[in-house]
Amino acid sequence: MRMLGISTKLCTTTYIDGGRRGHTEAPGGIRRARVARGRPFDAFCKEWVTAQPPADVPYFGCWDDRTKIYATSGGQRIQMDADKLQGVFMPNPKDVRIAELEAQLALLQAERRCEA
Repeated sequence: MRMLGISTKLCTTTYIDGGRRGHTEAPGGIRRARVARGRPFDAFCKEWVTAQPPADVPYFGCWDDRTKIYATSGGQRIQMDADKLQGVFMPNPKDVRIAELEAQLALLQAERRCEA
């Protein structure tokens, strides 16, 4: 029987296996592979950081400039000055899911009518 213990303080994995009680193996190979896949922080930021929040993400708040507030209201992205906030309407996720399912159902019904 093999048991596995993980020490978060030492970043090591301890195996208790028959004659190898308490044998410790550092996860060096795994860490080296992860580092090899990585890239410098500045390169990551160039790829991922955007001037505005993604349009398809419901969002409310500032992004890069604290004087501008981005929000999603009624499915539309709006931008407002931080000192002139407007009311925003964010739909209930349940209602969004129901609308998605109704659209799928309508598509399937239309396909079925075309087959008949």
